[in-house]
Amino acid sequence: MILIIIMLSSCKKDDFDDVIDHSDYTVTTYAKNFSATVTKSALPDFDISITDIQYNPLNQNICVTYDLSDENYVNSTHFVVMQKRTTWISVDENVITLNESQHHGQNCFYVPDSSDYRIIIGKIDLDTLVNFDGTINGTIWVDFDDPDFDSRKHVQDINIIDQTGDAPVGSIYSQIEYGFEFNDQNHILDDITVELQTMDKLILDQHFFDKDELCSLSSCQIDTDAFNHLSPYVDYQIVAKASGNDGIDDFENQVIAIKTIKTPVLSYWGNLIYASHEGLYGVIMGLNFDGDDVLVSYYYQNNNLYKYYNTTKTVQLKLVTIGDNQEIINIYDIETGFNNLHISKLELVDIKTLAIVDERDEIQYHSIPYIVFEPIIHIQSTGTSNIYSFDIDFMNESDYEKMYEQIIIEVFISQYATPVERIEILYPEQKAIILYHDFSEFEDIYLKIYINYDYFGEKRTLIKYVRINVFS
Repeated sequence: MILIIIMLSSCKKDDFDDVIDHSDYTVTTYAKNFSATVTKSALPDFDISITDIQYNPLNQNICVTYDLSDENYVNSTHFVVMQKRTTWISVDENVITLNESQHHGQNCFYVPDSSDYRIIIGKIDLDTLVNFDGTINGTIWVDFDDPDFDSRKHVQDINIIDQTGDAPVGSIYSQIEYGFEFNDQNHILDDITVELQTMDKLILDQHFFDKDELCSLSSCQIDTDAFNHLSPYVDYQIVAKASGNDGIDDFENQVIAIKTIKTPVLSYWGNLIYASHEGLYGVIMGLNFDGDDVLVSYYYQNNNLYKYYNTTKTVQLKLVTIGDNQEIINIYDIETGFNNLHISKLELVDIKTLAIVDERDEIQYHSIPYIVFEPIIHIQSTGTSNIYSFDIDFMNESDYEKMYEQIIIEVFISQYATPVERIEILYPEQKAIILYHDFSEFEDIYLKIYINYDYFGEKRTLIKYVRINVFS
């Protein structure tokens, strides 16, 4: 922690003629006797206004929300500091990171005891802290007081536990699993709500619990619960809120714990990480052949809330095909939900990748290699009546030899009969079909060939039919 001394803000406002009261703010708290006063320098180093002060005695937390404007932000370092009113030394501090001259922010502090504290916002005009001597001038400060602080009762040992495992194989949704435990030996809680929120505090889902369901004497816990149907690899907040009475005041839906949890990736992603946002992502689930077309199965979710930075334009996704040099060859519109897209095989010649990207082609949300699993099967006589050579040509042989698992051949004497033989081939080590029956009295026999393979974690079977002339 950096030791910061706030010069102007350490003195009472009565000691200076160049300070003014600042009253255009709200106070949010259930503590009836809590008070706050905001004072601002009459000659500020930058423009700032406090818009809201939030005080929660349950978790001993105070937050200040503010609007800040500083045209010289590039050469400045801004601070939000909490200190005792009787000393110049900071108890806790945060650095404000500015990427532009206008900034709307909120900073929170833990209030450890009933001492007189204040919060100050100030800055130094240096690019770094290398030559910083520990002294800055405060521009605005907040004095606050809770006269009932020592009489209030609290909940102890609050802990939200991340119990999230991997997303189920083949699922197009992610999830969060959590546990929750706390000690209410003072018996101040009546009920608890656990909320799933975005990092922007948008409430997505809620779980409600009566305290009697969770507690045995003073020990309370939720073993395991879950929020489902979430976007993959996205940070969410689990927020626990409670209602009751702290011995002084009634409270309702007050935050007692917050934990950030990241959802797991989807099995379709393999070992890669793709872009994903709450309510916005896409997954290519697989490829199948339908005559002269390739059927692309996909899932696309878009709540139309995610926007490009500094614009009002919502991000929309599309499917593209990509060639050898990573150039986009064709673009296809996609619809939200589970869908199939028919693409002509002719459009996929020389295509290496199918991908879901944003409209600006800046971000890739998912991609899979385009592997055409349409083997050409070669079966020829070896000169021995019951032995035939067997081989397969793959369009991308190196890829497919890693994917095949088993080849089974059923032999028929008629297209509509039951099989008379069933042969398992350990390809590519075994490249021969050895028949145990004498088929010399037949002109043709028919083979039904099952090729079992692994397609990016999904078990699939390709079936091919071949007719053999016995005498050829």
